[in-house]
Amino acid sequence: MTYLDRIEETVVREIRLAGLLNEPAPNDRALCDLDAEAELCSAAMAGDVVPSELDLPGSEFYSDLLAHVWVAVDALDELGREPTVEMVLVALDASGFRGPLLEREVERIRWAQPYASPEGIRARAARIRELARKRRLLKSLERLTLDVRMGLALSEARITLERLAGL
Repeated sequence: MTYLDRIEETVVREIRLAGLLNEPAPNDRALCDLDAEAELCSAAMAGDVVPSELDLPGSEFYSDLLAHVWVAVDALDELGREPTVEMVLVALDASGFRGPLLEREVERIRWAQPYASPEGIRARAARIRELARKRRLLKSLERLTLDVRMGLALSEARITLERLAGL
């Protein structure tokens, strides 16, 4: 095998490796229900639902803003304070969540987001939990797929090195 053949083989292997490792990740946006998340936050801010009673941590939310609102309302409830828009904004600011349009967005969540009956809210909470579980499973599958691809690429690299070494 000539020097140019070895370079060509190395380039081909690198291109194959790049193709294996750089495949676009699937869009997990379909694994969320932003309306359900907003409905839960709206119901909690209205006092019609107590976040701690639904056993739904903020980490289950897809939207960072809605997760922070949910956690803020839960914290205010634990302190025995009414989750007004102003109090939620103070809690969001304390957690480092700031922005010029934040007040308008929290107002929209509180007043403009219709929500279902308490039974419907429980169903929405269950849906958010299930979608979060699916996102975690998808992430695990993506990591596993990458590990397998890395293993295949490393195995192929080992075989190429053995060929180059004449083994």
